[in-house]
Parts: sequence; structure tokens; C-alpha cells
Amino acid sequence: MLYNTSETLPVAGEPSGEWRMFMSDDIHSESTIKKLSLLCIAVTVGFSLLAIAGWMTNFLIITRISNKYIPMAPSTAMSFILLSSALFFHARLPLSNFGKIISRINVFLSLLMNSIIAGNFFGLTGFDIENLFVPEPERFGEVLIGRMSPITASLFLLSGLALLLMLFASSKNRERVRNLSGELAVAVVLIGFIVLIGYLYGSPLLYGGKVIPVALTTGIAFVFFGLGIIFSQGSACWPTKLFIGSSVYSRMMRAFLPFVLVIIMLGHLLENIFLSRVTSHTLLSSLVAILSLIIASFLISKISRVIGREIDIAETRRREAEEVLIESEKKYRRLFQEFNTLLDAIPDTLVLQNPDLKIIWANRGAAEGLGIEVSDIEGKHCYELWHKRSIPCAKCPVLMSFQTGNIENLENVSPDGRKWDLRAFPVKDEKGKVVNILEIARDITEHRKLENQLRQAQKMEAIGNLTGGIAHDFNNILTAIIGYSEILASKTRGDEQLSNYVEQIFKSSKRAADLIQSLLAFSRKQLTDSRPLNINDSVKGMEKFLRRVIGEDIELNLTLADKNLIVMADSGQMEQVLMNLVTNARDAMPKGGVLTISTNIKELDEKFKKTYGYGNTGRYASISVTDTGVGMDRETIGKVFEPFFTTKEVGKGTGLGLSMAYGIIKKHNGYINCYSEPGKETRFSIYLPLTESKVEKTEAAEKTVSVFGKETVLVAEDDSGVRGFVKSILEEYGYKVIEAVDGNDAIKKFIENKDKIDFLVLDVVMPNKNGKEAYEEIRKIKSDIKALFTSGYTADIIYNKGFVEEGFNFISKPVLPTELLKKLREILDSGTV
Repeated sequence: MLYNTSETLPVAGEPSGEWRMFMSDDIHSESTIKKLSLLCIAVTVGFSLLAIAGWMTNFLIITRISNKYIPMAPSTAMSFILLSSALFFHARLPLSNFGKIISRINVFLSLLMNSIIAGNFFGLTGFDIENLFVPEPERFGEVLIGRMSPITASLFLLSGLALLLMLFASSKNRERVRNLSGELAVAVVLIGFIVLIGYLYGSPLLYGGKVIPVALTTGIAFVFFGLGIIFSQGSACWPTKLFIGSSVYSRMMRAFLPFVLVIIMLGHLLENIFLSRVTSHTLLSSLVAILSLIIASFLISKISRVIGREIDIAETRRREAEEVLIESEKKYRRLFQEFNTLLDAIPDTLVLQNPDLKIIWANRGAAEGLGIEVSDIEGKHCYELWHKRSIPCAKCPVLMSFQTGNIENLENVSPDGRKWDLRAFPVKDEKGKVVNILEIARDITEHRKLENQLRQAQKMEAIGNLTGGIAHDFNNILTAIIGYSEILASKTRGDEQLSNYVEQIFKSSKRAADLIQSLLAFSRKQLTDSRPLNINDSVKGMEKFLRRVIGEDIELNLTLADKNLIVMADSGQMEQVLMNLVTNARDAMPKGGVLTISTNIKELDEKFKKTYGYGNTGRYASISVTDTGVGMDRETIGKVFEPFFTTKEVGKGTGLGLSMAYGIIKKHNGYINCYSEPGKETRFSIYLPLTESKVEKTEAAEKTVSVFGKETVLVAEDDSGVRGFVKSILEEYGYKVIEAVDGNDAIKKFIENKDKIDFLVLDVVMPNKNGKEAYEEIRKIKSDIKALFTSGYTADIIYNKGFVEEGFNFISKPVLPTELLKKLREILDSGTV
């Protein structure tokens, strides 16, 4: 993405190879320390077993390193085996109960035996336990062999005490007791080492003098046994922790440890040069060696401590700096990942381009839009990938931004017809020079389509609101004109000229009424009587009528689905939609052609929704009306459903046929779209949701109803013209009429004439009280009074008032006199209120 994350960043402060070797802390492993302890135990037991084997076979050479030295006594070997077995069990932690018991018994036996031997040497006891091992000891010079040295017994007592402290240490004081045990073990190692120096320099005083001396093998065994005790304590106890650990002091102690031997050897060399002629040379040499050892150990410890402290301080600072650096690196990586995630989460196309218009990086949205990987985009040109060109586009916002140094914005259309909003943002260096351009491309195809749909919907809504606003007053005016025209026609039947004038007035008024109904249908404010309707039956029922409409020079083909297509629809409005589409198709084929009406079941899916920008998924009844006429271009198709838009000559169309069809289909929760190619064909497709309801059976033809009457009718109408027309027509057909100008007046007139009034004609919307409120008040006086409601308002207002839902008798304006009389008579003659 933005940066190459495949390279591993170096860890800050990583030590060099030489320093790691010098300061190695691999020895810190507890398992390694335990192995060292077991190795020391094995060496000790090995010397002891060799001694026992030599005494048992009388082959004493294997009990000592040289014939010049005395052998290890059997009692010494047994003591080593007892203590070594106890140390072995301890080193194999965790101890079982059996192991603890065996270890403690062995230590106690060793302490007891060595106490007896030491006491016997000093004349404190008369029991010589060593006779059990060597009854008749031989002499080696002036010294008895086969007998333990008192120094050896003392060292065993120190070793046994160190083991007891280890075995009986509690969890509370374990560390302190183990440190004390370690100090005793160090004493054992040092004394054993002094014995070795005595043998090395030939100084008997250091390994026994005139008393029974300590055997050389015994001294070696004590050094290893003491080290075994020290190692068995682990790395956390003294003195192991001085050499084992990750501190600089410990690592320097390990590094400088070999220099102790170097200093001893150097001291030995100087002693040979300067003290070779001095009396008691061997004693002095051994003392010099011991002194060299002590001085070397002291100096190394001090130097290591001082240098280590300084290095520790520097190391601490380095580690702190390293931690800060590591934390910064983690923060950088986290921010980097979050930033990349943010870029990939943006669905738009984001690319960074250099001055050669090569893509340096791209986000996942760019790759997904092309259906390739991000790696396939980087290094290529934008115009190659998106525009399928070999050279930059004529109006390239990236080039413009490189030239101007400003943010550039442009809309473009890709070869696949999709619309893009392109924005170029310059990336400048510290001198203000544009070095790269960040281009953001957003696919606005759907956005523009929705904008157009919204614009169209707003336009249609505005026309609908205008139509709904004037419909009431316009319908009232037309009611009066149509009504009085019919009355006038009945009065002028003998005068042909006057009758012709009246007929023209009536036809013009009827056209105006039809125009209002078309506008109301378009704005979906027309009342709808939706019932289960079989689309196939509806088309078949109109076939003969449609053939007369299109004429003989146009061939009509019906291709209907083999299954019933049941929808919830107003049959009259569906016939009106089909009639308008067929009429348009006929006018598009002035020289004749083929008109095909087909029905089918259509499954609307997400693809349909994506293509047209609307629609709910599901099963729909499909109705297609296809002609082979002149066709339409893309611009015309975009306007076909707009009110008053027509391609016909002036006077041959109102431009409301398709807009009315659009409104009716939308009101039925359906969809209508148009496909056309100039000079080839035009196809209108309608989609109505299918239903599982069954089609109701058609009732028998209605009987002829007399329109005359003698009842008294209360007419409540706020429009005087309409009120006068209703009064005139009712009185002409025998009815008596009482007029009211609003709801309150209607209630008042009814109270005054409640015994005379048989029927109510109420306008829905009136001042003071509306028709419904007036009717409810009158029913409190006379519950069985019948009423007919009229209104010139649109369907949405009538629904809001609740008349249709409550089953009231209703007739819309403009109303013909015959329709009014027929409806009134039907209600009066019915048995229900």
C-alpha cells in the first residue's frame, strides 16, 4: 500500500556477536545448572567408588593418583557416597516423601560417623569405627593409611551441615538458609582447593602436616562435592548468583574467571625467578599461590563490580532508549495499519500518481473496482486501466493539478458508460513543488440516476399538489356547468341550433372533467377500488375494443401467460392504462405495423434494482406493450412520463396519457419503464406484485332504477352554484329540497324540519362543521337517517377524513345529474342506512 512492510526493521540496541559471546547469559538456564550439579556429584561418587574398589581388591593404585600420595580412606569414600546420594535426591527436585527420608537418613549417618572419627582422633571416644573397614592399617612413611584425616572429618561435618540446611529449609526462610548453606559449601571448596595447592607445590602443611594428611583424591572430591552443593541451590542463591544471571556484573565475573588461573601461574613464575634460593621454598610458594588466588579474586570482584555498575547504568539507559524506540515503532506500525485500514475501508478509488502519471499505490477500493489485485495496479498508468487509452485523457484533472498546483475537480464518463467524479489533490514538498497527486475517483452513476429520479418525483409531486389544490374548486365549477347544461338540453330539445350549442358546452365540460381526472391519476390522488384481478382476463376482455381502436392496418398479437396472474388492482384504472399505451402505440405506427401485448411472471431481483435504481424483490405480473413504430431516442425516453410532454402535433394530444399510466401503476405499488430504439421499436413494461387472493365473481347486471321521488332532501353545500344545481335537478324530478350553506346550518335546518326530512346530501368539506360531523350530530336526533356525501377534493383528503373506510355512501364531483339521481334513489330504496 503506502509503504513496503515486507522488510523487517532492525531491533534497536541489538548487541554485536563479540559482545554476545563476552556477555553471554546462556548459562542462566536452571536445567544447565542442575546438570552441572549432577556432574559434580558423579565425579565425587566416581572417586569414592574407585577408592572402595581399590581397598576391596587391595589394588591401591586406583585409590590415588600417584604412589607418592596416600590413598583415600574407605570411611572417606563411604561418607562421600552417603552425602552424594542425599545431594542427588535433592538435585532431582521435587523430592518425594521417600526421597526426603532417604536423604535425611544418609546425612545423619554421615554426620554420626564423622563425629565418631573426629572424637576418636582427639581422644573423646574409645570406639574406632574405622576398624570396621581397615582392621590392620599399614603405614605410608610415618602416616597410617586407611584412616580418615581430622581435616577430612571436619570438611564432612561442614558438608553435612550444609545439606541439612538445604533439606530442612522452610518456605519462609528458604533463601536465607540456602545462602548460608552456600557459604558453607564455598568453605568446603576453598579448603579442598588449598589441599590441591599443597599437593601442587609440595607443601604438606597445607594438606595435613604431621597429622594424617588429606588424600589428593579426597581434596579433588571435596572441590567437586562443594560445587555440587552450590549448583544444586539454583541461580538465585549465593554464590551462584554472582556468576549466573543477566546482569553485567555476573557476566563480567564469568568472563574474568579464567584470569584467576593466569594470575596464579604468573605468581608461580615470579616465585621461581625470585624465591628459588629461599629456605622453605615449597611452603612459601604455596602461600604465594594462595595469596595470589585471594588477591586475584578480590581484584576481579572489585573491578567487575565497579565496571559492571557503570555498564549497568549505561545498559539501563540503553534499554530505556530501546524501549522508547520499540514503543515508538509499535505506535508507528499501529498508526500505519490503521491508516491503511482506513484507506481500504473507503469504497472510492484512491490512487497516488507521480509526474509520469504512474500509480505509486492504490487502495483496495481501486482494485475491487477493476477486479484485480492492488499489486497489479501499482506501476501502471491510470488512463490504461480505467479509460483503455494509450495516452492521457484530454481533460485530465491530475495533469491539470500538476500544472496549476491546485485541487482540480472533473466529471468523466468511462468507456462502460459509468459516470465518475474525479478529484485531484496535489502533494507538495517543503519547497512547495508538486511531487505527486492523490486522485480520488467516485462512481456517481447511481447517484446521478437517483438525482434524476428525485428531480422527476419532485416535478410530479409539484404538479400533483397543484392539481389537488385546484381540483375541489374546479370540480365544483364543472358540476354546476355540466348539471345546468343537462337541464338546459332538456329544455331546448325543439330548437336544433340551441341544442347543438348546449351539446358543445356539455362536451367541453366533460373534457375538462376528464383532464382533471387524468391529472389526479398521475398524482396518485384518485380514489382506487382495488380488488383481486386476473391480468389475462382483463387483456382478453379488451381485445375487441382495442382492435377497433388501432384500426385494420395494425396487427394485434396477444401472448398471454399460461398461468393466472392475480394482482390487487382497480380494473377500470388498469383498462385505462392499457388503453393509453395502445393509443400511443397506434399513433407511433402511422403506416401500420405490429402491436404485441404479452403477459408473464417476472422475478425482480437485485440486478433489476441495480439497473433501474428502484424496485422491491419478489414475484410480479409483467405486462409488455411493444410496437414496431418510429421509436424514441434516449432524451425523449427520459421525458415520456412527464405531464403535458408529447411528441404529437398541436391539438392531437394532451401529454397526459403516459403520465396518468405512470401515476396509476405507482399507486398500485408497481413499476413501469420504457425501452426504445429509434426506427425499430418501443416497449413499455409494467410490473405489478402478484397476490394469492382469488378473483371475485362478477355480479349480475343491475336492474333499471326509477330516478323520480317525492321525499324531502336536505342539501348542505357551501358552493352556491353546486347547491343551486342540485336543488334544481332534484325538484325537477319530484323531490322537495331544503338548502343549508354549511355544517352548522345543516344541523339547524334538520332540527327545524326533522319530521319532514327523509334524506341528506352533504358536502364532505364545509366551513364550521364538515359533512361527517354534521351527519353524526343529525344521527343523534334521527338514527336511521340516510345520507349521500359528495366532494370535489382529492382522494388523500377523503381518506384522511375517514369516509371511504367507514363505508359511507360517496360520489365524486363533477357528477352528472343522472348519476346523482340514480345514486340517491338506490340509497333511499335500500334497507340499510
